[in-house]
Amino acid sequence: MRATGIEVGRDRRLATVSGWPGSLGSRAIVHGAIDLRALTLAAVVAECGSIRLAARRTGLGPSAVSRRIRALEDALGVSLFERRSAGMRPTEAGTRFLAAARRLL
Repeated sequence: MRATGIEVGRDRRLATVSGWPGSLGSRAIVHGAIDLRALTLAAVVAECGSIRLAARRTGLGPSAVSRRIRALEDALGVSLFERRSAGMRPTEAGTRFLAAARRLL
C-alpha cells in the first residue's frame, strides 16, 4: 500500500495529494491540487451520512453535492463512500483519506 499525503498550499484553498491513483483531471482538482472545498464537502458528507443532509448543511443542492463527491472520487481514482439507500458510509480508503483531510481542516 502506498503512503498518502495531503499538503496545503500557501493560499489555503488548494491541497496537493500524493500517493493516490487517479487522473487528477476533474473539477475537484486544479493543476494537480485538490480544492479544499471538495475536502470539506467530503468531510461533511461523512459526518452527516447522507447527501441530502450534507446539502442542507452546506446550502448546496443534493445533485451538486453528489457531483462534487463523484468528481473527487474520480480524480483520486478510488471510491470514498459506499452508497446505500440508508445513506452513505466511508469505504476503507475513504476513512483513511478523510482522516488525512480532517487533519488539514
